[in-house]
Amino acid sequence: MDSKETYVVSVTERYMITIPSQLRRKYKIKKGSKLILKDTGNEIIIVPVKPFEELFGIDKQYQDKLIEAIKELDREHREEAEKSENICY
Repeated sequence: MDSKETYVVSVTERYMITIPSQLRRKYKIKKGSKLILKDTGNEIIIVPVKPFEELFGIDKQYQDKLIEAIKELDREHREEAEKSENICY
């Protein structure tokens, strides 16, 4: 299927449209899926929102940086806790 195919849909009396089955399969759109409607000023763009499950592992390329950042935050948290323990009231 060509990725630049054009589809014509009709708007119902209740302002609903039906997404063609080829696009539903391609973008894994199911009942209850979320879509974003973007108004660019002269057109409407429909963008499927990826399900949470598909985002698993998306940060893998940043894994080392994320682990280091978490360790740094933990070190800072421990230092702050030690400082507050040493303050006499």
